[in-house]
Amino acid sequence: MDKIEGMVRERQLERHFRFVGPVPHSEVVRHYQNCDVFVNLSHTGSLDKAVLEAMACGRVPITCNEAFTSIFGDYVARLMFEKGNALDLARRVLDVIEMNASSRLVLGRALRDIVVRGHSVNRLTSKWLTAFQGVIEEENL
Repeated sequence: MDKIEGMVRERQLERHFRFVGPVPHSEVVRHYQNCDVFVNLSHTGSLDKAVLEAMACGRVPITCNEAFTSIFGDYVARLMFEKGNALDLARRVLDVIEMNASSRLVLGRALRDIVVRGHSVNRLTSKWLTAFQGVIEEENL
């Protein structure tokens, strides 16, 4: 993170970036709603809820986490950067920053729809119920 912050300072881009660090849960939504782009540097390969939360708030996430490849669908080329490639990350961030507000809003709404359709609490609960039913049925055989 220090390297990225240094690059931002070097290029005098501070007016475009704010590195906030850890945020209390009660303030998370406000931070998402106040950003134009959300950068996630996670390499876990598992679904990071922070990216889904940003999408749910209508914000544009940039990540290298391959778990989002199928979730982003048609937007994958715009929203994914190569792990460890700061230049690729910078290009993706600049692409979002340089979008006009209307285009960014349209993209944000499309990403929110992806979360609502595939990752809402109702959808998750339905998946759990189906899984639990399968286990119960197997045990009753």
